[in-house]
Amino acid sequence: MKKDELTKYNEEFLATIDMKMDLKSYELYQLLFSYISPTKLKKTGVVDLPVKAIINYMDVDQNLETELKTIVNTLQRQAVYEISNLDKKYKTYTTVSAIDRIHWDLEEHSVSFSFSEDVIPLIVSIKKKYPFFVFKDLASFQKKYSIVLYKYLAMYYKKYLIAKNKGDFEKAEIYKNPLIEIVKIREITKTENEYKTISNFDRRVLRESVEEINEKSMLKIDFAKVRKGRNYNFAVQFNISSEFDEKPYREKKLG
Repeated sequence: MKKDELTKYNEEFLATIDMKMDLKSYELYQLLFSYISPTKLKKTGVVDLPVKAIINYMDVDQNLETELKTIVNTLQRQAVYEISNLDKKYKTYTTVSAIDRIHWDLEEHSVSFSFSEDVIPLIVSIKKKYPFFVFKDLASFQKKYSIVLYKYLAMYYKKYLIAKNKGDFEKAEIYKNPLIEIVKIREITKTENEYKTISNFDRRVLRESVEEINEKSMLKIDFAKVRKGRNYNFAVQFNISSEFDEKPYREKKLG
């Protein structure tokens, strides 16, 4: 895989990357992500995770060594990024395994995860653009449009939190209430040729997705359709909120 294929780190690209994991793997991946230091990952490609953190966060009995190893090894098999090219004229589809190797240190009581060299730039970008709770949320969604829309809006929410913490309230307000053209939403959900009427698109893509996001995630979404520009093209005005609005945001290690 060419490295430049993993350097298009805009929101549209990241929102379309897919991972299919079970709940336990998503939970462990979320824990692992909370321990990632982008600077260190770029240097070593390795993330060390204390066994105690896995036991506490995953609610695993420390005496059940086999169960613990099964959870970790399943993550290695399932942590595969499925990447589709958004370019309609040049379609490509790539799968990339995120974790090359797992090393258990029984004396130090830690597990080392070695990430694939090709995927490290992508991992660093995701770490910077997503709030830490995103992976556990993703495990609960059933509808494909919910997953894409959630990931897209979660990146706006991370920008909002960062801007708010910096005291840039004008930018924070823009990120918390993004105005996104329906053409763009169709592009990332791959519905350019489906649900042709606005009412059908509203019901099948927007409303069903937002209902599931509000029910199953830490984000709360409101939206309204608006006409934009001289051509009166439709756009969607979103409002994104969460319990994290009420407290200073900081990246933290889980477990």
